Amino acid sequence: TLVRLINELIYVEEIAGMNFAILARAPRSDDLATLYRLFAEEERRHADGLRRVLALHEAPLNPPGLGNSLVLDEFDALDPESVGDVYLIATANPVFETMLDAGTVPFLRTHPALASDWFEDFVKRITRDEAAHLAVNWMVIREAGERYRGLRGLRLLLNPSIVRGMIAVPFMSLDVYSLAHRLGYRFETLLPAFGKLWRLHRRYP
Repeated sequence: TLVRLINELIYVEEIAGMNFAILARAPRSDDLATLYRLFAEEERRHADGLRRVLALHEAPLNPPGLGNSLVLDEFDALDPESVGDVYLIATANPVFETMLDAGTVPFLRTHPALASDWFEDFVKRITRDEAAHLAVNWMVIREAGERYRGLRGLRLLLNPSIVRGMIAVPFMSLDVYSLAHRLGYRFETLLPAFGKLWRLHRRYP
């Protein structure tokens, strides 16, 4: 079960990197594009780190489950030139990372098979990276909220990618949390992380 969970998390990190790669092609700001390129590389490092975890334990790399497969299939339809797609990714990423990274990656530290100073340092690095990702994405979303205030924002909601994402992401979450639950994960541990997410608008004015 732990091996299956780590495999699904590898795909989660790869998907996050693909999200940031799309965002890096979208902004007019060179600084923001550079940040998003760095974030994409960080997510790929997270995935590579989890692959090393499996390799150290001589565990297999598996294909993605149903949920991750559905999300991966969505990338062919996403367009960095589409304002709706770009803001969809920027809006979904903080929730996505809080739900799947803040929930599960620290939880892996509690498993005796993974307990080590190396893994502890690895999780701290992931946590540091994700904090920067959340801050930048949240500031971008705030700016978008000001720009598309009121009826102007309605056209962003007429995006078919939203519907496809609403179908795919719950299956993706189920891939991850059904396995974590079997390992003893308690869902209430997510509440503090989501509490911080909802308070970001006060922390990053």
